[in-house]
Amino acid sequence: MELEQLFHNAISAQAGYPCRLTPEQRAWYYRKSQTLADRADCSAGIKLAFVTRAARLVFSYEVVSRCREQNAVDVFENGTQTATVALEAAQSGGTFSWIRETGGEALIELILPNTCGLRILDADFGAWQPAPRPARRLLLLGDSIAQGIASYGPACSLGFQLSRAWNAETVNQSVGSSRVWPETLVRLPYRPERILAAVGVNDIPGLREHDFKLRAGQYFDKLRSLYPDARITAVTPVWNTRMRREDYAADARTAARVIIDACERNQMETVGGETLIPHAERFFDGDGLHPNDPGFLSYAQNLLQRIKW
Repeated sequence: MELEQLFHNAISAQAGYPCRLTPEQRAWYYRKSQTLADRADCSAGIKLAFVTRAARLVFSYEVVSRCREQNAVDVFENGTQTATVALEAAQSGGTFSWIRETGGEALIELILPNTCGLRILDADFGAWQPAPRPARRLLLLGDSIAQGIASYGPACSLGFQLSRAWNAETVNQSVGSSRVWPETLVRLPYRPERILAAVGVNDIPGLREHDFKLRAGQYFDKLRSLYPDARITAVTPVWNTRMRREDYAADARTAARVIIDACERNQMETVGGETLIPHAERFFDGDGLHPNDPGFLSYAQNLLQRIKW
């Protein structure tokens, strides 16, 4: 079986492991910290997609990296979600198995977890055919929020919601704990028509305006130079419960203003992140910072009201 034909939303795949970052990007995160390396190696946004008549879907896997103990695979049949299948917690590997709820030939999509990296060792999907690939191409840049680090079901994450709404092949290069670092941007073999950069949240604590202005300017200048023809939208930091502290809120407003200025210089549109998620705890994980599944759905729905392909 040519496993590489199954992977969607990846830059490359080798020995059953699909990557959403280039070797250069992964090496940079590895040099920075182990926490960043673990999150960079997660499978956020990547899915297995194929057409089959098989009633039972099975694959064995090895866990390459993990940043949360609880992980799950979302199952779609002909575009409709039919299951969320939990993976074994804190195990180095295991077997995914699901008996389909529909009969006959179907398009199957298995959405891999946002918070662990899987190497697919073997799979039994019957006599399958590769799924068609969308013509549109989207690149998502960000930190743990855009990675979907607190979404239990990966299909609730921002990247999946945008990919589904726009019918776009979507590479999610968001890495938890990232800041606005120009060094993380490289020219990709994947050429996106549309780019969404949801950055800046991790720069707010202890914000030094001069330093952030320099880095944000370099970041968006470089992003435009790498993709001169792409339509690029930046989302300023989304609301979280820390915004109720005036010192944090003031730094968040400063960060947003700096991002907007850098984007205007580069002919990029911006969306105010503070308007995208309801200002209530029930839309967030226990830390009050990361959107949960309802929070991500609100984020995506409100964002899609404000921007078009």
